Amino acid sequence: YGWPGNVRELQNVIDRAVIVSGSGPLQLDLPAAATSIPSATTPASSSPPEGALEVVREDQKRQRDRENILGALGKTHWKVAGKGGAAELLGISPSTLTSRIKKLGIARSD
Repeated sequence: YGWPGNVRELQNVIDRAVIVSGSGPLQLDLPAAATSIPSATTPASSSPPEGALEVVREDQKRQRDRENILGALGKTHWKVAGKGGAAELLGISPSTLTSRIKKLGIARSD
């Protein structure tokens, strides 16, 4: 997997995963493209194949994040933390999810 950022960003992702995982399995919060890690037999290329990389503007990313969080909250009936909660579904810590909910201005409208 060709890391899209710099080494410090990669180190921060790994450090965060170690802290969040505690004594459980290590779970990395990687971009979606990280799910297709090339095998050792796959030749590595210096640049992604043409059309493989989608560039998303910051406002579009923010909207996607908002929709993803709302989808997870909807599936969990607005349960943020705990077993079967939205944070678990999204693979992030409950405090991170709470922070993102506040940052994105998401509010329950019952």
